[in-house]
Amino acid sequence: MTDTNRSDGIPDIRLFGGIPEASQRLILEVYFTKRAYAAGATIVQRHDDGTEIFIVLKGKAYAKISNDIRVTFEPGEAFGEVCLVDEGYRSATVFADEAVEAAVMSRTAYEAFKAERAQEALVFLSNIASALAARLRRTNNLARAAERKAHELETHREPSLWDRIKEALTRNES
Repeated sequence: MTDTNRSDGIPDIRLFGGIPEASQRLILEVYFTKRAYAAGATIVQRHDDGTEIFIVLKGKAYAKISNDIRVTFEPGEAFGEVCLVDEGYRSATVFADEAVEAAVMSRTAYEAFKAERAQEALVFLSNIASALAARLRRTNNLARAAERKAHELETHREPSLWDRIKEALTRNES
């Protein structure tokens, strides 16, 4: 759970780590816009073009990656970092799990942020890189676990009719 005990009511935003609190407030006010989403609303749609990053300020959102994998975003956590950096397509659909208030930075606002507050923008981008690296490691671990599970299922399954026919034919050829 993210700490939200700051005196200004802003959650502890991981991507702002290393940036003074006073600057964080200014960055949120100048370069981000606030948007509200009702519980159940779609915030971003998989495969849509994207140029914005979202930081959850209040509520909870989640990305449904597959039938088995759901990633939750709580106050202070962000999604959409990749689209901010590369202006590509959304890799997941994100829904409001409950009413969500989000701070949203467009690519245009990010470019202004870089031009006007270069040092803080560099810290912000470095934090994005760290967040993406951590996400990649988690994804790799999930892929390896799925691979192990598939291998285990394959090695412990009952032979199919086709497997038994191939085995019988192979025995007859010898």
